[in-house]
Amino acid sequence: MTVQAGERLGLFARTGQLSLKSGEGAVDVQAQNGSMRLFAEKKLTLSSASDISFAGKKRITLIGGGCIKTSQVHCGGRYLPELSDEGGNEWRHLCCKGWGMNSVSFSLAAQHLICSTKVTLFALVDGLQYERYFGESLSVQQPAAVPLFDTRPDSRIAFAGPWVMEMNSIMDFRERLCELEAALPSVSWMISSSSLTELAAHFRRNMNTELPDGRIALLRFHDPRVQKRLGEMLNDQQYRELTGLMQEWLTIVDGKAWSFKQREFIC
Repeated sequence: MTVQAGERLGLFARTGQLSLKSGEGAVDVQAQNGSMRLFAEKKLTLSSASDISFAGKKRITLIGGGCIKTSQVHCGGRYLPELSDEGGNEWRHLCCKGWGMNSVSFSLAAQHLICSTKVTLFALVDGLQYERYFGESLSVQQPAAVPLFDTRPDSRIAFAGPWVMEMNSIMDFRERLCELEAALPSVSWMISSSSLTELAAHFRRNMNTELPDGRIALLRFHDPRVQKRLGEMLNDQQYRELTGLMQEWLTIVDGKAWSFKQREFIC
């Protein structure tokens, strides 16, 4: 079925039902140069006996007043995990490869903010990789940014060490970090109810590890590649000690979203 209009076409039912049906072929509704809206004052239902696909060159946005509820959302060969909002409603991660300048891992982490006002989104950033890529260093003048190298003699190279950033107050900085994450293994995203100060102190306590010969080495948990290995190597107690303050901890490894909290690829 094809319906065309040179300028404007309106289909309207005041009280009853409006249907577009095709016995065998496709029903094609397009807006070539403008926009298309589907609107209902109470409820809008899209149903299919098979699949429904949403595709957007730049971005797909689904907004729900309390939560977004689905039965199954499929991404990358697997179904994505459920979350619950503060009202107990269950919803699922929505994953998309085209989030504009936002990375998949950032977008998945940021979705936790939709369903709770009690958590904060943090970034763990490799300062040396940041300096190499952008040609400038992170500094304590950057709002809501704290270096983990804060005591001498390490404080002299604080710019090159790991940094924790509270993203809720500097969301405009996310595009820069997403760009860095896409270029170098250097950024991960964490959801936590802890404060920036508490999270930084937690990481400092876990930053050093003792080698078999008694020497002390830096545990590079701020490197996404190391996070993947730690997820496989740490025993349950070590894992809980490192990730206990986080509700989620996400990054990109080999082009896929890796959850350090769940110790598996989720998208």
